[in-house]
Amino acid sequence: MGEFADIALEQAMDEYLENDYSHEDDEDDNGPVVYRSKRKLPTCKFCHQERLLWKSVSGKWILFNNDSEYHTCNGYTPPKEILQELLNNVEKIKHEKYIRRLCQDECTTIDLPYINSQDLIDVYTVLIKKQHDELYHYGYSMQYSEKIKMLKTEILNRLNKIYEE
Repeated sequence: MGEFADIALEQAMDEYLENDYSHEDDEDDNGPVVYRSKRKLPTCKFCHQERLLWKSVSGKWILFNNDSEYHTCNGYTPPKEILQELLNNVEKIKHEKYIRRLCQDECTTIDLPYINSQDLIDVYTVLIKKQHDELYHYGYSMQYSEKIKMLKTEILNRLNKIYEE
């Protein structure tokens, strides 16, 4: 933890130990009363917006409005490198969704020229893994054989073209 986090933790522990939070003597009609401390939700120190979330991005903690939207206001904008990392994460997720869609769609030889070589190899790799998993779990896999064969042929054709040039 950072120096300030250590200090804050130490102060909180001191406060906890100084105050008696057990309240063992308190009882109501239903038995002993259990006191729970309220959890403080992160709040922006610039605009005082509440109900934010802390998330670690590239080893730095920044505030998010929800799971995917980072917090900005007049007083604060995340550093440029954090924004670049977030953009890279979004691009990676989009690419993974695209590859999954290509794996699920009925891709034909007509579609293959429109798929770049790296994506073609990624789809081929995913389908090989799926076929291997099915062989391992069920003992057979015919679902992906034709598509794998088609992709393999296209990859080899592209490699031959590169080699011939």
